Amino acid sequence: MNIDLRLSYMIGDSLKDIETALRAGAKGVLVRTGYGREAERELPSSEVCPEHIADDILDAVYWIMQDRKR
Repeated sequence: MNIDLRLSYMIGDSLKDIETALRAGAKGVLVRTGYGREAERELPSSEVCPEHIADDILDAVYWIMQDRKR
């Protein structure tokens, strides 16, 4: 497979998920479902910064679709 990670996205509900995305060169999208709200509260003291914070998976997908148009 020939996947360009710079054009890829990873959706997750933890800062580890977002960190993994960033280390891979992908864009990380944090969702507020699952552990996401807790992770969002930890963001100010973290070096990890998601590209977007979405309310849920559907919101994340809509954001990705818009981001791909840019």
